[in-house]
Amino acid sequence: MTKEEVLSRIKKKFDRDIGIIREQSPRRVYIDLKTSQSIKAICAYMFSQIGARFITASASDNLDAMEVMYHFSLDSSKTVLTFKAVIDRAKPVIDSITPVITGAEWIEREMHELFGIDFKGHPCLKPLLLREDWPTDKNPMRKDYKIE
Repeated sequence: MTKEEVLSRIKKKFDRDIGIIREQSPRRVYIDLKTSQSIKAICAYMFSQIGARFITASASDNLDAMEVMYHFSLDSSKTVLTFKAVIDRAKPVIDSITPVITGAEWIEREMHELFGIDFKGHPCLKPLLLREDWPTDKNPMRKDYKIE
């Protein structure tokens, strides 16, 4: 399936949820979501219906909001699609995609630990990288984190 065919299918199925689509290059597409509520359904669709390969997820602290990005590869067209959801920085909550893509478990745990993002429905948000006694309100990847 070509990149254009995949984008057309995504737009048709998730029209209400899709915001801006930016093609950074012929092989790199960023898709902004209007809200974070559809992230689990979109990721499930990409994985099970489109057959895209889940690469990883990432987060970013923009001081006014947090971004959670899920990256997929369309191997046949050598294209990477990234779905970006913006969430409230004061109460960063988003649905976990782990119930539909088990390969997301550790990266969501990492983002939970380092950014303080709560992944609703995640089966195990116990510490992965930091000490088990690390304070849960100290998230070292947040821009306002201060080393003591």
